[in-house]
Amino acid sequence: MSTPGAPEVSLADVIMALAVDSAPKSAAGCPHQRTRLVAKDDDAEFIECLDCGAILESGEITQPKSFGESLSDA
Repeated sequence: MSTPGAPEVSLADVIMALAVDSAPKSAAGCPHQRTRLVAKDDDAEFIECLDCGAILESGEITQPKSFGESLSDA
């Protein structure tokens, strides 16, 4: 439900506002290797770092380089 005249607020806007307020100071040096998905909508996915607690848009994380093997190589 929306209130007439109220601005539209997307899930992304809400998550990013929470992330700015809750990001710990140690998040800057964290590589964010252990994450979980906390919110997803049509435009964005947000993940939480399990090590430092930071909430980030999934595009902000650089994926670790794979080592070129698959399970079929085992």
